[in-house]
Amino acid sequence: MNIQKHYYPYVVLASAFLIYAQTIGFQYALDDYLIILDNDIVLSGFGKLKEIFTRPMTWGVGYNDGLYRPIPLLSHAIEVALFGEHVAWFAHAMSAVYYALLCFVLYDVLNRLFPGKEHLIVLISLLFAFQPLHTEVVANIKSRDEIFAFLFALLAMRSTLSYYSSKSFMQLGLSALWFVLALLSKESAIVFVLLIPMSLLLLVDKKEYQQVGISFGALVVPMIGYLWLRNMVITEWVPPVDITNMYSKLANSLAPAEGIEKFGMASYLVAKYFLMGIFPLNQAYEYSYNMIPIRSFTDPLVLGSVLLNLGLIGYMVKEIRKKDGAAIGILFFYATIALFSNLFILIGVTFAERFAFMSSLGSIMVLVFGFERLASKFKLTEKTMMTVLTVILLGYVGKTIARSQVWENNETLFIGDFENNENSVKAKYNAGTQYSRLSRSTNNPAEVQRYRQLAIQMYEAALEQYPGYKDANNNLGNIYLESNEFQKAVALFDKNLANNNANINSIYNRAVAYFKLENYPKAQSDFEWYLSIDRYGKPNVPLAYYYKAQCQGHNGDFTGAIVSLQEAIKLNANYWEAWQFLGKAYGMQNNIPEAEKALNQALAISPNNETVLFDLAITYLKSERQDQAIQILQDLVQRNPSNTNYAGLLQQLGVQ
Repeated sequence: MNIQKHYYPYVVLASAFLIYAQTIGFQYALDDYLIILDNDIVLSGFGKLKEIFTRPMTWGVGYNDGLYRPIPLLSHAIEVALFGEHVAWFAHAMSAVYYALLCFVLYDVLNRLFPGKEHLIVLISLLFAFQPLHTEVVANIKSRDEIFAFLFALLAMRSTLSYYSSKSFMQLGLSALWFVLALLSKESAIVFVLLIPMSLLLLVDKKEYQQVGISFGALVVPMIGYLWLRNMVITEWVPPVDITNMYSKLANSLAPAEGIEKFGMASYLVAKYFLMGIFPLNQAYEYSYNMIPIRSFTDPLVLGSVLLNLGLIGYMVKEIRKKDGAAIGILFFYATIALFSNLFILIGVTFAERFAFMSSLGSIMVLVFGFERLASKFKLTEKTMMTVLTVILLGYVGKTIARSQVWENNETLFIGDFENNENSVKAKYNAGTQYSRLSRSTNNPAEVQRYRQLAIQMYEAALEQYPGYKDANNNLGNIYLESNEFQKAVALFDKNLANNNANINSIYNRAVAYFKLENYPKAQSDFEWYLSIDRYGKPNVPLAYYYKAQCQGHNGDFTGAIVSLQEAIKLNANYWEAWQFLGKAYGMQNNIPEAEKALNQALAISPNNETVLFDLAITYLKSERQDQAIQILQDLVQRNPSNTNYAGLLQQLGVQ
C-alpha cells in the first residue's frame, strides 16, 4: 500500500463507516421491533432509566428473556428521548459510527500486539470491517449489543496494554470500567476476563508475569459484581425466565441430540463458524429448525469438522509459545465462539451469524498470518501475498454491499431473502407475518385477499413442518379472524389453549372471535382470563376491558360494564370510545348526570364525533331537554343528510 502507515487507522475508520453508509436510509427490521419499537421501557426515553438497569432486556415487551444488556437499551432510549420514536435513519447512522470506532480501536490494539506488522494489521482490520457476516450486526439496529460488547472489550484490552507500558493505575481502572461496560452490553464479553490478561503474554517476559496477575485481578472484581447484579435482575427482581420454548427443537435443532451425536453436531457448527469467518458463503438470517439438520457422527461433514477442529487446536498448542499470529487467531476464535458452540451448554439458537461477530476476527487472523507463513515457506513475494488478500478483500466489499440491502426492512428480509432461508420454520412464519402486515397496509380488496392467501400458505407450511408451532397457529387464526371466518379462527385458538394452556395472545384473540360471533358469555370469560394474567407490558389491556364491558352490557350487567370501563379509562384517559360507552351504560341505569359527564368527556377528546353527539341527544331526551336534543340532531342532519337515524328521530319528535 502506498498510504503512509500513520494514516492506516483512519483508512480503517472511514472504510468501516462508508461500507455501511447505505444503511442510513434503512428502516427497522426483525428484532428492532422487540427491542425498540414495541419496548415500553425504551419508548419512555429518559422516563424509565431505573428500569433499564434493573430489568431484563425484553421486560418492556412483557417477559423475562434471561438477558441483561442495559447499555444498548440505554443508547436506544437516549435516541428516542432526543429524536422521538421511529427515527430509524439516526439509529442506523449511529450503529455505523459505533462500528467504525470499533474497527479503529481494533487496528490500534492489534498494532500494539504485533508491532512492526502494520501492513498485515491494516489488512486484518479492513477484512474485519468488510466481512459480510457482520451485515446482521451493523444493519440490524438491535444487534448494537454485539458492537458495544466488542468495542468496550477492546478498549479494556487497550487500557491494559497502556497500563503495562506506563504502569499507570489510572489505565488499570479504565480497563475495569471498559470491561464492565462490555459486560453490560452483552454477556459473552465475559471471555475477555481471560483474553485481556493473556494479551499481555505477547509482550511481557517471565520477570513481568506479575503484571498479568494484576490485570486479571482488576477485571475479576468488577466481573463478580456484574454477575451478582445480573443474577438479581433476571432471577430475583422479576418473575423467573420461562424456559418452556427457549430450548425447544424449534429454536435449536440440537435440542434432541445427545452424547456423541451432540458432540459431532457442535463440532460441525464450530467448524462452520470458522470457515464462514473466512468464506462467508450461503448466508441466511434465520438458522433455527430445520436450516441445519441433525447429522450422525459418522457423516463425512461431521467427521471432517471434528478433524478440522483437532487440527486447528493442535496447531495452536504447537505454535502459541512462539507467539505465532495464526495460533493466536485460533485461540481467539475458540475463546469467543465457545459460549455459542452448543458444546458445553445448549443455547436458545442453533446458529447465528451475529454470534460469529467476535470470532470472525480469529478466522481472519488465521487467514492473513497463515498466508504470510505460507508465502514465506514457498518464497512468494510480498506483492503476490498482498494481491491475493486484496482480491479476497474486494470480494468481501461486494458481498457486504449486496447483503446489507437484505436488512433494509422486514419485507426485504422476510420475503426478499426467503429463498436463502426456506428450510427454516421460523422463516416461513416470518414471511407469513409480513404478508399479513401487507394485507393490512393496502385498501385494494384484491391485494388484501392475495396477501392473506400468501400468509395462509406460509403459516400452513410452517405448521406442516412443525405442528406444535403455537405462534404460527395463533397468527393463522388471526388471518381468519380478519377475514370474518370466525369459526375457523376459534378452532385454531382452541388448539393453542387446549389443557388450559395460557397462551396469552390466543386467549385475547379467541375472546375477540367469540365477541364477533355474538357469543358474549364465552367472550367475557376469555377477556376475564386474559386480564387475570399478571404480565408486565401486556398489550391491549384497555381494549380488553372495553370489550369485556361490551359483553357485560349485552348480558344486561351495566354495573359491571361501568366498572370495566372505568378500568379502561384509568389506563388510557384519552380512550374516547370507553368514555362514550360509559355514558351509554350510565344512561341505561338512568344516571343522567354521569351519562352526560362521560359523553361530554368523549367529545372533549374527539370533538364533533357524530356517534357521541347522537348519544348525547338521546341522553338529553331522557332528561326531557328536547330543545337541546333537537338542536344536536338538526346539526347532525346538516352534516350528514344521508344518515336516516338522525332525520328519523327528528320526525318522531315532530320536527320536519
